[in-house]
Amino acid sequence: MWQPGETTEFSASDHIRALHRHAGGKFLDFAVVNIRPIPSALRRRYARQSAMPVENDLGTLFKMGLKVMAANLSQPSGKVRHDPAATAAVLFKLAQQGRRRLASV
Repeated sequence: MWQPGETTEFSASDHIRALHRHAGGKFLDFAVVNIRPIPSALRRRYARQSAMPVENDLGTLFKMGLKVMAANLSQPSGKVRHDPAATAAVLFKLAQQGRRRLASV
């Protein structure tokens, strides 16, 4: 979700660009994006606070040279929050892939 006044109208690629800018260069190989739909009632409640879901602009992410890992990462509740178990599972999978890649070099 956007953070009003901070990341308003940011897409996924905007978030990546901001990370690269703050780090002083490109350092990410993957973008991890949530694909679980946010219920309409919850979207309306957030919209009243000028917060909308971050757009997963996959085409732009691919053009940036990133691989994309998409998963159901939000936790169904009264607020939009990351699901810690789902997020950890994705990160663990990426770490395993990286380890295998290093072992094969």
